[in-house]
Amino acid sequence: MSVETDVRRARERVADEREWTAEKHRAFERFETAVTEIDAGSPGGSTTFGGPTVVATSSNSSTGVSAVLNAFEEHLGPYSGDAQATPETVHQAVATEFSTELALSLCGGDSAGVLTPQLKQVVQAETQSRLDELDVMGRALEREADSLSAVDAAVTDICEWFVAHNPTPLEELGFDRLRAWHETLDDHRERLDAAAAERQQHLDATTGGSGAVGIEHRVLVEYLYAGFPSSYPALATLARLEDACQEAQRSIRAHLVARA
Repeated sequence: MSVETDVRRARERVADEREWTAEKHRAFERFETAVTEIDAGSPGGSTTFGGPTVVATSSNSSTGVSAVLNAFEEHLGPYSGDAQATPETVHQAVATEFSTELALSLCGGDSAGVLTPQLKQVVQAETQSRLDELDVMGRALEREADSLSAVDAAVTDICEWFVAHNPTPLEELGFDRLRAWHETLDDHRERLDAAAAERQQHLDATTGGSGAVGIEHRVLVEYLYAGFPSSYPALATLARLEDACQEAQRSIRAHLVARA
């Protein structure tokens, strides 16, 4: 018999997030390929904005920047912003996914400008940074999935033990059987304690990547399970099951004492 728990729901949430992250990573890869194939025009009278970001010039052909924005809309548009919110303009979406400075650079004033070599390099560098971040997110989600799988194995085994044994009234059990059940519950509690300790160790870790990119697991968990009854569904489930084991042992001990 399958027992539905918050851990199972957390695993489903992580699976959905992993799928979305992988899809977004592939979208950025397609965008990266598209940008690589766009020719950069002559720098002309370009100026700089926001430090290293180079503003597109309004001279010459506008196909370069237009092509970048078209590629962004085609490949990254579906993954930018909140699907339930008011649709973003392409420049708002660029600002969301990259930076306000890059979005302003691609605007190029009243009309889109030429894609200078410098601006193309900035777009490519920003794209690579986002790919690196998504790589780290993917690894962090994989580690979260593995951690939840380990917790779920312990929770499922112990819940199934309760389901199988709960219908039996303690009054019908002999002394030896009661003592065996009490010892089994001791084993369950040890397993729960070990699972909780491993889970805490996982939450205290960080998944790192190239440069300064890194994701603290505790922060990731709070993001993933926003809206759950607990921000830490695995630990909460382990704690509730531990309480159930203790309560069951108290009932068994009462019967053991009565028959001693």
